[in-house]
Amino acid sequence: MPTIDVTDQVCPLSFVKAKLAMEDLAIGERLEVRLRAGEALANVTRSFEMEGQRVVGREQESPEVWRVVVERQV
Repeated sequence: MPTIDVTDQVCPLSFVKAKLAMEDLAIGERLEVRLRAGEALANVTRSFEMEGQRVVGREQESPEVWRVVVERQV
């Protein structure tokens, strides 16, 4: 599963970079996104869901960093 690290980005750039990585995948493939807790975590997961993608998992890696797995649906 490909992984993209956007922990050094702020919104909306964190979502833009993750979205570009998602566009390289086929439907049904998954992308792991490493991002910061707080605004980035909330906005990226919400934005993917609003676009019709499926968030299949969230795991806290550290107090500041989360791993989110998104499955391409469209």
